[in-house]
Amino acid sequence: MARYYGLNADQLVEKLSEIRSFVEETLQDQAISDYFEHLNDQTFKALKEATSNEDLTERVQPILSEIAFIRDLFVRHGALNTGGKGTDIFAHIVRIGAFERAVFAVRLPIHDVIDEHLSLFSKPTDEEVNEVLLPVYLDNIYVKRYGIMCDQSEKDQVMDLIIPTLMPYQKIGENSMIGYGLIDVASSDQDKVGVIFDGSENAAYAIHKALKGTKFSVLDANGKPIADPKRKASPQTKPRRRLRLS
Repeated sequence: MARYYGLNADQLVEKLSEIRSFVEETLQDQAISDYFEHLNDQTFKALKEATSNEDLTERVQPILSEIAFIRDLFVRHGALNTGGKGTDIFAHIVRIGAFERAVFAVRLPIHDVIDEHLSLFSKPTDEEVNEVLLPVYLDNIYVKRYGIMCDQSEKDQVMDLIIPTLMPYQKIGENSMIGYGLIDVASSDQDKVGVIFDGSENAAYAIHKALKGTKFSVLDANGKPIADPKRKASPQTKPRRRLRLS
């Protein structure tokens, strides 16, 4: 069965189905339910019929983008744990990567609907949101920040070593960025600079393997070397970061 973010199609559909049920049964806002009208049994069937990891990734992308577009709804209800389910639903959305999606600064009628809906609920402070949701976010995020310490003069050498390994992971959404900069952003440790990439644990382990026999090694987002994997990598260190609220 095809897999996405380490989830097989049945597990992915189960999380999406729980998101739909939360919107329909807990929020009980018809306009918001209408926004998710495509999140139906026909869509779930199509996801389960995906023939490869790449195919499943392509099929789920529009759904993730639409969830990301109204992320404020799920952040608020996650922080409030609305209906005793909001935090779990937030965790599902993090786990499937919807909060990692780029969102364009475009306002649509659905945002007026969301604003009106959220006006009926208390608004926690950013600090309260982070206190509740940041641990959930860190426990469920699948694609994380990794780095390889190197000088600017060695950047191209490292890129040549890792890009071919990361390409299969890009096709299934498990690598979204490669660049050069601070590895340990939280501490702004100027000594830990190098090639950085966002990837799944499997992608990081594949790079770890590809760098065997070289002077380079993979570090997590806190600047610590990753350990040898207990399983073979194929096509997750908790980063210290603040939750993006918008």
